[in-house]
Amino acid sequence: MAACSLPRLHTLDASANALTVLPAAVSQLTSLRALAVRQNRLAGLPAELGGLPQLRSLDARQNRLTGLPSARRPAAAALAAARRQQVRAWYQGAWPGACV
Repeated sequence: MAACSLPRLHTLDASANALTVLPAAVSQLTSLRALAVRQNRLAGLPAELGGLPQLRSLDARQNRLTGLPSARRPAAAALAAARRQQVRAWYQGAWPGACV
C-alpha cells in the first residue's frame, strides 16, 4: 500500500523490523504525529522527516544513527532540536521511563 493512500495515519510503529532504510515516502504521511522505528538497523533518517507538519514524537532508540535530519522550517527546527536531545538522552540511558 502506498504511503500517499494513508492521509489520516497518525501513528506508525515500524519497530523491530530489521530496517536499514526508512523510505523518504514517509514524508507523504502529512497527518503523522508519532513515528516509532526503534530496534532497527537505521544509520540515518530521511531529511524529509523535518517537513512533517504534525510530527510530535519520534522514537528511534536502538538503531545505528549517527545524526538526525536538518529542519527546513522554524517549527520543524524546534522539533529537530528536541529530537536531538531525546536521542542523546536515549543513548545515555537517561530518557525518563526508558527500559534500558
